[in-house]
Amino acid sequence: MIAPVFSFYPHHMMVHDQARLEPYIQELHEYLNGERKAFDLPLDYDEFGTPIQRLVLDVVRRIPYGMTVTYTEIASAIRQVNSVRTVAHAVILNPMPIFIPCHRVVLNESCPGCKQFGADLKKKLLKLERSNMHAIS
Repeated sequence: MIAPVFSFYPHHMMVHDQARLEPYIQELHEYLNGERKAFDLPLDYDEFGTPIQRLVLDVVRRIPYGMTVTYTEIASAIRQVNSVRTVAHAVILNPMPIFIPCHRVVLNESCPGCKQFGADLKKKLLKLERSNMHAIS
């Protein structure tokens, strides 16, 4: 289950602004249709979580399209080799799934893990990316 956005930004007001949302919807649509490998729009998660959680999201955001990394590899990349659970927690709390591609973080090569969206959706997103890796320039 995805946590409500208010739990990440408790002191902010949500405003529905279709004009500001439209570019994000367009890029998401392009991604899901296999026409986009990377998102170009700004993502603001400066007030999300703890500094280490933001660092984890920074690493996750840089995972290349169609590739996967493990929670252990991310822990190593941020020099927190004994903090795999902390990494997993940050990935699970990701407030911007797909835009920050938490589906690219796996337990290991044979087990994708399934906390946020479920294993089926995670596998579908990875399959979408792998099938389009060479189709998009």
